[in-house]
Amino acid sequence: MVRRLGGLLIVLVTMVGVAVTSASARRSAGTAVAAPLPSAPAVGDCLIRDDPAPGSAWAVAFGPCVADALGQVVALRPAGTPVPMTLDGSTGCRGAVLTRAGLVEREGRFVLPGQPATDPVTWSYSMPARTGWYGPSPTLPTTTSWAACVVRPERGAAGPASVINAFDGGALPPVYGTCWESTEISAGMRQTGCAREHRAELIAVGRVTPGQSWDEIRTSCLRQAAQAIGRADPSVDGLLTVRMHPDRTGEITRNVDVTCYVTATGDRSIVGSVVGLGPRAPVLLERPN
Repeated sequence: MVRRLGGLLIVLVTMVGVAVTSASARRSAGTAVAAPLPSAPAVGDCLIRDDPAPGSAWAVAFGPCVADALGQVVALRPAGTPVPMTLDGSTGCRGAVLTRAGLVEREGRFVLPGQPATDPVTWSYSMPARTGWYGPSPTLPTTTSWAACVVRPERGAAGPASVINAFDGGALPPVYGTCWESTEISAGMRQTGCAREHRAELIAVGRVTPGQSWDEIRTSCLRQAAQAIGRADPSVDGLLTVRMHPDRTGEITRNVDVTCYVTATGDRSIVGSVVGLGPRAPVLLERPN
């Protein structure tokens, strides 16, 4: 009886050993191969998806700038560069976006190209946008084979809008303009999208130091508006009014922050951005009584 049990145990061990060996052999028969990473987009391409799709290994996708595109690629980083993978205001690529939009970095701020160092106002330009570096795979949180700087509106989709050279011979898409519903600047003014009817649009903000006159500041604001709009006459034959806040007289005796902006002349509203308007006429609507 003991001999029969011992023989049975030997048979069981042999069978288990064969089974384990066989299963192990089956598992190691193939070699795992990583799926190839998608190729980098080109500057000017658009972000068309930024979340995982069913059955897809990638969290982002790029393609043509169609009506429902989410944002635009404005810069690329080479392979192996450590970058964050999500839109993040603290680790975004705003500088690359503003540079691609045609602005020039100067002492930590951005200005229109060709600005003289002797301007009485230290002007600064920007645009409301979210920016971030995107890579080819969501499984690589800090490094990637390539990274694309993407600009997106603060709200909604970008569509086919392009910010490339918007401040230097191009036109600023309305989704990236700063507009509001009143002709004055106050704590209670309501910001709105520039694609909607609005009363005013921001050109630039600036800092003035003591010793300048308000006449010089107004002249500087007019120059900024003319270059930003793309016309020698920023009023566009009286259709627009270039304004400044605050707007006083005399000489400036302390540091003052100023805002240069444009409104529609009379009781009318603007539709669209006037930045990069060039020879085109602005779209103006009469306001209802």
